[in-house]
Amino acid sequence: ASYRLGDYPETIATLDQLESRYPGTHWVQVDALRGDAQREMRHYVEAIVAWDAGLEIATDTDRPKLRQRMAAIVGDLDGVDLT
Repeated sequence: ASYRLGDYPETIATLDQLESRYPGTHWVQVDALRGDAQREMRHYVEAIVAWDAGLEIATDTDRPKLRQRMAAIVGDLDGVDLT
């Protein structure tokens, strides 16, 4: 809900709480939403890191969606961020 309301810092905080409540559990949807929120805050490197973490556990259906998100923001990165 916080993501749809545009409250991206709250989205990240909620995802952090979810991960601390269920340690050792890893959901691709959490990584995707974390990356989406980071992208909206223009934290492009953090977004790519989150999506990349999701790629590790993504299904064949989810992988192309995450890669598409990554490809969409690569053009917004400067040389330092790309490195």
